[in-house]
This record gives sequence, structure tokens and C-alpha cells, in this order.
Amino acid sequence: MSVYGAMNTAVSGLGAQSSALANISDNIANSRTTGYKRVDTAFSTLVTASDQNQHQAGGVRARPSFRHDVQGNMEQSQVSTHLGVTGKGYFSVSQPESVDPNSGEVNFKPSSFYTRAGDFEVDKNGYLVNSSGYHLNGWDVDPGTGVANTADVKPIQISQLQDSPVPTSNIQYAANLPSQLDPSTTLPANSIQIYDSVGNQRNLDLVWSKTATNNIWELSINSPDGTPVSYGPVEFEFDNGRIAANGIDTSADPNITPPATQAAGDPAEITLQGLDFGSGIDPQDITINLGNFERANGTTQYTGTELQLNSLDQNGVPPGAFKDLYVDDAGYVNLNYDNGQTKTYFQVPLTQFNNPNGLTRLDGNAFQQSPESGVPRLNPPGLGSNGTISSQTLEASNVDISDEFTKMITAQRTYSANSKVISTADEMLAEVINISR
Repeated sequence: MSVYGAMNTAVSGLGAQSSALANISDNIANSRTTGYKRVDTAFSTLVTASDQNQHQAGGVRARPSFRHDVQGNMEQSQVSTHLGVTGKGYFSVSQPESVDPNSGEVNFKPSSFYTRAGDFEVDKNGYLVNSSGYHLNGWDVDPGTGVANTADVKPIQISQLQDSPVPTSNIQYAANLPSQLDPSTTLPANSIQIYDSVGNQRNLDLVWSKTATNNIWELSINSPDGTPVSYGPVEFEFDNGRIAANGIDTSADPNITPPATQAAGDPAEITLQGLDFGSGIDPQDITINLGNFERANGTTQYTGTELQLNSLDQNGVPPGAFKDLYVDDAGYVNLNYDNGQTKTYFQVPLTQFNNPNGLTRLDGNAFQQSPESGVPRLNPPGLGSNGTISSQTLEASNVDISDEFTKMITAQRTYSANSKVISTADEMLAEVINISR
């Protein structure tokens, strides 16, 4: 190997260490970048010719060695829309291409992008956008069935800002009617607020009266602003303090439906038919559940002189306004409303690749599919080898500063050593030139 060859080899060493230093610099600069994946440097030899008799080294080549599959530390956040992935998988995201100046509709690039940077926040258009401008993708979920449409992944847009009211259809009632009460004594009404089909709050009063027969009571239901104004009375017979089998008689009011069966253990419930609150509001049927026949739950008649109300609840809700959202471990996006309701409209999938280190890196801490990465596979979080999603969590950079400083010192020393080879080769060439003088 000639002196010139030694110089060329040393020059390749300088270039390789320069590349390594550039990667180290990139890592250190992004040591606080959310979800950043470090770039290491892999060195390989360049050989011009080599056998048992001679060896002509060509130098060294440096290439990047990506560490996309190395988990960064998980850090807590106070923002409910910040998401971190624990384990394998990438968020599927879209990049805006243009915005319609008239409608404000966002048009997205057809290409697919992926990221671990989960610092998403809701923008003015309702999209979940991270700090690099990528929009989080998800599947639509039917809020009634909870089933996700996995055939189509698209940017998640929070447009369900109003939650529809739910008219009251069921009332759960539990109380003890005092067996020692004088039949001439009037008991106070048990009042409950219910909701009609447009979310108006209404009152319903349940009034008990004891008959001359000690174990028989009558229940009247009054609706001050509805039609009919009152239902009943419904006769209840008690046996050993419990509603007797076949102990409910609704024959006094055809607008009340009795239980389908009245055997021991069956639900002791009556249904108010066609409660009407006026024009433009649909009439509603309301079932009042008072426990079970021959069971000591719900409504009973035990000792006492005063009515003891144990529970009175209904299933109607008023309209609600969007309050906030959270994403659970399975990726479901749950929207909370100020009426106490929670609805699920989206699910965030995670994407895996056979070789994640082969992904193409892009600006904004994003990645794209490449021939080396393999094709993307979208699955729900937690399914198979997929990781899980943590709300109010961010994945930090996987850069270890102390490790990078160690690599920097090594690169610097190796660079200096290669420089020394060049200067030594230069001195040797000078000696050759001086021979002729």
C-alpha cells in the first residue's frame, strides 16, 4: 500500500468521523424533541484488494443506523389530548395540503405518514394536530354499538359539540312503606325530575295511600304539566312486607300497562303510556320499576310510621355541550359532555412495520413507508404485539446525552488520529522528495 493510499484511507476516516459527528449533533439537538428517534453511526470497511499475499485497504464507510424501534421514556403531561405509545406502533397521521378559503375545509395529501410525536391538541377546526402540523388519523366508531369502521382511516375531527337529550323511559324506585301508618294519614309525594324528548325538565310525583286493608296500598302518579295530569291509582298487595306475586292491579287506569308476568322474582314494574307534554314534543312511555315480586328489594312494607325513600333515579338526560375528551388504552376517543354523558366516536389505531428502522425520516419527526420498512399494518392498540396508548403522556426522545458525549469524544479522537496519519504521510513524502537533493 502506497503512502498516497494511506493518505486516501485517512481522508475516508475523516469523512466517516465527520458523518458520525453530524449524527451525534443531530441527536443532541433533538434530545428534548417529543418522540424523536436517534441516529447512530455504523462503520464498514472499504477494501480495494485483499488476499493472502497482499492487502490494499480502501478506507472506511459510515452509514446511518436508525433506532426507530427503541422506546423513549414516558413523561406525564397535563394536557388530556397528549398521547404516548408504550410498546410497538406508530400513530397514523395526515398532512394538510390546502385549505378552502370559503368553507375552511382542509384538504389532505394522499400520502400516509406516521409518527411517535403524540403532542396533539384540538385546533380551531376540531382536528387533533401535533406541534409539527400532522393531523391524527382514526377510525369512526358507532356510538350506539361501539363498533369501529376499520375499512377507512381518516383525520379525526371533533365536530360532535352538542349531545342530544335522552327522554326518560325508566324510573327506578325503592322505598319502605310504613306498616304502622294510620290509613287516614297523608304521605308526602316522592318527586323526581324527568326529561322530555327535547330535553325539557319535567316533574313527576309519586303519591302512596294506605287502604283500610293493612297490606294493600295505592300509588298515584301525577304529572303537573303533562297529559294526562295523573295516572292511577295502581293497587299493590304486600305479602310478609314484599310485593306479592300477582299483587299489582292496574285495572283502574287503562293508560297503565301492568307487568307481563307477576311470578316470584319477576320485575314489579308498571308502564305509563303516552305521557304528552305538548305540541312538537313526542309522547313518551315511562316504566317505573319498584323491585321484584316476593323479593325484599325495591319497594317493601315493613314496620314504621313514616315513608323511607331509599332510591329514586331515572335514565333521561338534558342536552349537553362538549367539555373535553380522553383516549383510553384501547385507543377509543371518548367525548365528555357537561350533562354527564360520555360518547365514543373514534378509535386511534397503531401502525406496525416488519422493519421500522427502514422507515424514511421526514421533517417534523414523521416517517413514511419505504421498500425497506415493509407494508403498514393497522390494528387496535393492545391487540397482538401492538403497544397501548396512554392519555396525558408523551414519549420523550430516546437520546442518552451521556452516551452521545462519549461518542463525541471517540469521534473527535479518531478524527485527530486520522489527521495525524495524513500529516505523517506528508512527512514521508517530503523525505522521498528530499532524496534527490
